[in-house]
Amino acid sequence: MDVADATVKLVVQGYPYGIYHVANSGCVNYYEFVQKISSLVGVEAKVTKVKEKDFETKAPNALKTAMSSIKLPPLRTWDEALEEYLRGR
Repeated sequence: MDVADATVKLVVQGYPYGIYHVANSGCVNYYEFVQKISSLVGVEAKVTKVKEKDFETKAPNALKTAMSSIKLPPLRTWDEALEEYLRGR
């Protein structure tokens, strides 16, 4: 929802033409992400932390792929956005 809101703002406010990376602030790994979702929706599940190297893939995975919004003001944190999204806004 935050990316959609930021995109509308870019168009309506007439930001200059260009490429914009829009992302919530903060960084999270898959393990922390699943833990947060489980907590927010009230699911008690055993989440096991594993290393990506233990899973065979045909293409290499980047270690860190977090994005940041450089040309725009920072958005709220990823976990705030996730909580609102899961609650149905």
